[in-house]
Amino acid sequence: QQQHGMYTSSNLTPDNLPWYDQSALNAARFSQLALGALCNDQVGLALELSNACVLCLKNCVEEPSHKSCLSAVARAYLLHGIFRSLRGDMVRYFKYRRVCMTQIYMLDGEQQDETVDALLAAMSFHDAWAYMMYNATEDALPDIDGVLPRVCNHKGCGSDASTGLGFSQVVTDPMNQMWIQGEPQIFLKNEARVVDRSLDAISCAVRSCCDQANRDFAQMSQSMSGGGGGG
Repeated sequence: QQQHGMYTSSNLTPDNLPWYDQSALNAARFSQLALGALCNDQVGLALELSNACVLCLKNCVEEPSHKSCLSAVARAYLLHGIFRSLRGDMVRYFKYRRVCMTQIYMLDGEQQDETVDALLAAMSFHDAWAYMMYNATEDALPDIDGVLPRVCNHKGCGSDASTGLGFSQVVTDPMNQMWIQGEPQIFLKNEARVVDRSLDAISCAVRSCCDQANRDFAQMSQSMSGGGGGG
């Protein structure tokens, strides 16, 4: 049942949920199962589950889901993006990732819970993988801004959104629009779960190693091109 836009506990069953809220929950579950099937080398089943996830997400677009289901929608977009990246489609990963960030921004102030911490930690970890794939070169990333605008705070995209540890500060930070960079925000949250903090810390370490390797290679190339061989 719904009362003034809020659910009540009276006689509430899955069948009583609006179809778009059911679609949000189903999309999150299908995205998880699709990744599991892909990891288990059940490609056919994984693709069927992925298609089911997409159909459910389309339902969520046609009719906005209840705020209590936004975290499920965000999880579905992120996991489906990871699924597409593991199938070699990085463009779709960055697109679904951007939509996930938009959903997280809408959650700020509504659901300050460990679910979003887990989402951001997982995003940071997969971003670190992409960071290595693209050799930390933003110019090599696909241009998706024309299709999906950057996530901006109420002050605009050019403002300083890096203060604080709220979800909106993380997803609106200009340097996090394509991949998460800088300080490991979830790791710095003492109240976050250990697994989420650890995942974010590993991601930061991967990015730091990649940056260090690029700096060392640049210095080595510069010294070689400068004719440092001597006679």
